[in-house]
Order: sequence, then structure tokens, then C-alpha cells
Amino acid sequence: MPELPEVETIRLGLEERLLGALIKTIDLRDQKLTRGQVDLLTIKKLVENNYLVKFGRCGKNLLLFLSNGNILFWHLGMTGSFKISENIEEIPYLRAYLETDKGYLLYSDIRRFGKLGVIKSTNELKKGIDPLGDNYLYDNFNKLLTSNKVIKSFLLDQEKISGIGNIYADEILWKAKILPNRPANSLSTEEINRLFKTIPEVLKEAIKHRGTTISDYRDINSNPGEYSERLKVYGKEGKPCNECQGIIKKIKLGGRSSCFCSDCQK
Repeated sequence: MPELPEVETIRLGLEERLLGALIKTIDLRDQKLTRGQVDLLTIKKLVENNYLVKFGRCGKNLLLFLSNGNILFWHLGMTGSFKISENIEEIPYLRAYLETDKGYLLYSDIRRFGKLGVIKSTNELKKGIDPLGDNYLYDNFNKLLTSNKVIKSFLLDQEKISGIGNIYADEILWKAKILPNRPANSLSTEEINRLFKTIPEVLKEAIKHRGTTISDYRDINSNPGEYSERLKVYGKEGKPCNECQGIIKKIKLGGRSSCFCSDCQK
């Protein structure tokens, strides 16, 4: 699933190519995208004949700000991706598209878990604090760490911290030297400080390398993310740790796999 760095990489690409573009048409090839919350005719009235004045991101949601004050939000689900083209192409699994005066924005999605809608304010998305946002402050972060939920599950809870998925949770905990099965409320002040600092560091480094491609993710130029080559523990079960040469292990936590180094992480 595209996580914060992948969505941010897409946002930057769209901003470069489509900022100021006029939306002529929006069309949905797959009505499931709206999850029954709004019909295509309503979306057309709210979106068409408006300019794209800003591109934003809220957690894993891509935000397209329109000149009429509405926001078209897009969650990419497990396998959603975008491509900009001069024509409507019959790309595999095409689910929706925007026709603009700067080209077509095509959305494909193999597994159909993506979602779009129109909102007036980002407050309607009800997400946790964004690790790269203005509300990512130590006091806000520290107040969340009162649960006995394991720290890996805490990082994946989008109502607590928005944008982090399985890949970056493993990488963050490795760099912060914290075992994924530690209860969140067991962390010392030093560990909390280290985790608070590490989260944006890892995410910014991933954005610098245009995200992580494990299977489906591509940027708007159809290029895979290069952070895959820099992963330290995710998907490395049975391999030696880059730092201590200990063997990386994998366990299940909350139904999700977690890779870690038991020598480096405490």
C-alpha cells in the first residue's frame, strides 16, 4: 500500500505537472471508488470547470484543492497509481480519469481498494497527527503513548499517527532501536525522544528517494521508488543486519508481519 512517502512523491509530481490546470471532465469507470457516499453526477458538479489551485496530502490521502473551495481527496488503497497522458489510454485497470487543459490524469487500481470523494475541509478526514505536519509536536506525540498497545500497532493506527504503514513502521523502529512488540507505555523518555525524531527522518529520506516499490507502486512517470534499495529490515527476514550482522527476525503482530533485529532493537 502506498504510504506517506509514496503519496507525497505523487503529490510533488502532480504539483509540478498540473498546478493551475483547468478540469474539463471527471469520469469514473468504477463506481466503487466513491464507496456509495456520493454519485458521479454530484462529483461532476463539484469538480468540473474548476482549476487545480493546490496539491496537498493528509496522511495517506492525496488532496486536490479546487478553485471553488472544494477538495477532491483520493486514497490509493493497496495498488492505486496515477499517470499523466496527452490522451485517454486504455491502461490496465483504468478506474477513473480527469481531463484537464494540461493533459489527462489517469487512475488505475488492480485491487480496487482506492477511494475518492469531495470534501470542504481536511477535518472531515479525521486523521491522526501528520509526522510532517505542523501538529507534529513533542507534547502531542507524547500524550498518545499512554496505551499498552504494542508500539508497532501504535505506529500503524491512522487515528494516532497518520501516513505510516507496515514498511516504514519496521524501518522507523529499527532506526529508533525499539522492538516492535514493546508496549507503547513502556518506552522511556529517551526512547520516546528518539522515536519522535526518527519518524520524520525516515519518512523524509524515503521521499528523497521517491518512495518504496515492493510490487505495484510507481510515481506519475511510471518509475519505481528507489528507497527499496535502502531498506534495513523490512522484507529482510533471515538476512544479516547491516549494523550488527545479527540475523533479522520476523513475527506477527496484530495480523501484520514485523521484521526486526533483536540485537539492535531493545
